[in-house]
Amino acid sequence: MYRAIIADDNILIRESLVKTIPWSELKIKIVGVAQNGIEEKKLILNAHPDIIITDIKMPGLSGLEVIQIIRKLKSNAKVIVISGYNEFEYAQKAIKLGVFDFLLKPVSNDEMVSILNKVVHDIETERRKNDKIDAAKQQQLNRVLADITMEKQTYDDLIIKEIIEENHLKKCKYIYTIFRLKTNYRERRPQVLNYLENSMKQKNNTIIVNVYDNIIETIFYFEKDISNAIIDIRLKKILNEYASGVNDAFDEKIGIAVSNCTIDFFKLSDLRKQCIEIMEKVFWCSSEVIMFYKYYKVLNIDSSEMIMREIQQLNDYPLEIENIRKIKKDA
Repeated sequence: MYRAIIADDNILIRESLVKTIPWSELKIKIVGVAQNGIEEKKLILNAHPDIIITDIKMPGLSGLEVIQIIRKLKSNAKVIVISGYNEFEYAQKAIKLGVFDFLLKPVSNDEMVSILNKVVHDIETERRKNDKIDAAKQQQLNRVLADITMEKQTYDDLIIKEIIEENHLKKCKYIYTIFRLKTNYRERRPQVLNYLENSMKQKNNTIIVNVYDNIIETIFYFEKDISNAIIDIRLKKILNEYASGVNDAFDEKIGIAVSNCTIDFFKLSDLRKQCIEIMEKVFWCSSEVIMFYKYYKVLNIDSSEMIMREIQQLNDYPLEIENIRKIKKDA
């Protein structure tokens, strides 16, 4: 649903618009009504509407003054001006401020519905276009980060810095993580990985770098001024939610290797190596779901346990694992 507000100092006009327009059919929800320009300004700042229907002459602030404020805020809200003043000056000012349409009172329902349909179509078109642009930027960012972590040099350092800055990641702290499934059944992997990917895409501070076999590699980023201790707490909470979600939905377990923290994105390859080291030395013999590089200790593993671990890494031979357990028991 698209969010809309109505501002008019005439209560009859406000109530008429709220009650007689088929908002839900238009995929629009009224999130606020204002009786003057000051109330309208507050609504805009708090409700973040997609559509603003406003009178021009109101107490406190005029509709045109409110529109000027909207433009200074760089809001993309579509503005429909309704006015009882059939003067060229008002219409000219409104057009200069980039309003979607200028309507003269009284406005019929059919006229308003027609305009709102055009507004919704315009918003949907813009969002589809922006989604494509965002997707392209995200793909480029993922390629850059993958190149850095794999120590490739597809892009010049200057271009990499520009892409990082464009995505507002310059002043951040980075942590690399590797998620690995502990399931022995290949047929379950796609479902679990898909679940994790979809969950991660809903987080604003997560970038998926690589997905393959039974592994997902990701980068988490946090604001630079947040302490490492707070980052650890927040990250552990997020990772535990992922692990619990996988366990609840699929009755499967995952292990998550977590690197140290850095402010230099060119050191992401070093962070990835830390996670790989954890996976190679600790993954199969640790009971911990989350394995922080700075906390883990390399464990001593006897030869029989080493054999079991090697077989488990194949992820295809649960019967062989059981046979080794029987051999150990008989011995």
